[in-house]
Amino acid sequence: LNCVRKHCERLKGGRLARLVGAGDEGRAAARIRSVGAPRSDAHARSRVLALVVSDVLGDPLDVISSGPLAPDPTTYADAIGVLERRATAGHVPSVVAHLRAGVRGEHDETPKPGDAAFDGVVSTIISSNQTAAIAARDTLLDLGFRVKVVCRVEGEAGAIGRGLVGDAIAESAAADASFAVVYAGETTVDVGDATGLGGRNQELALAAGIELEGLAHLGARVCVATLATDGIDGPTDTAGAVVDSHTGALARERGVDLGGALARHDSHAALGALGLLVRTGPSGTNVNDAAIAMVYLSVPRS
Repeated sequence: LNCVRKHCERLKGGRLARLVGAGDEGRAAARIRSVGAPRSDAHARSRVLALVVSDVLGDPLDVISSGPLAPDPTTYADAIGVLERRATAGHVPSVVAHLRAGVRGEHDETPKPGDAAFDGVVSTIISSNQTAAIAARDTLLDLGFRVKVVCRVEGEAGAIGRGLVGDAIAESAAADASFAVVYAGETTVDVGDATGLGGRNQELALAAGIELEGLAHLGARVCVATLATDGIDGPTDTAGAVVDSHTGALARERGVDLGGALARHDSHAALGALGLLVRTGPSGTNVNDAAIAMVYLSVPRS
């Protein structure tokens, strides 16, 4: 939907770069002329430094916040196509009318790659899902783990949770050492008609906890922690959860049906009943999610 937003708002899709450049050029040119100096476009246009916090995997500048300072490769026609493919065009007639007017040339297109509006723009990613993963890696190394980092992880939360457990156990066995695997990215949950409460990080943790119970015969000590970096996982007050090799036994002791909870997508209630939820409060910054599986062959440094 970023394509649609870019063609409906004044600042998105590179329009901010155009506005800043045009406005500063005019003011700078006026100042230059006022002191009798010749006009110079090179000096008249402003320089813009964009410090970007990315919540989009891969950090594409034209997608983050719908790219206010980045060239836009999409068109009004592309935006109409997005709405038609999603069968939502009939629900937003005023938006469709605006986009069709743009196709007819009644509204300016967003600035494209090569537009002079971007000549003075420098964009730098200062924080992202990858930087969060690197920070987690460095902390785990300090704790004595060997570490593997996998970025741009996407897919169904339950499947990713099970895969994370298997990945960590396999890496630890191959290295014959305490090992941690960091999955950084953003998973999804297809809730269908389910009425349970949770979020993708809680669901990933719940699936991992069930997987760990099935691998208890291996005797490995494993802990999985999941986290929404903004501190808000789904429609809950929870950032994520922590499960380990004993979660299954704890659930049986307290009469909590983990499998049933996963089927109902009710991870919040199940993990809450076991005291395994992580509440950080809103962090104020969203750089997607992280999940960490730690396999202990010895007691790590604290």
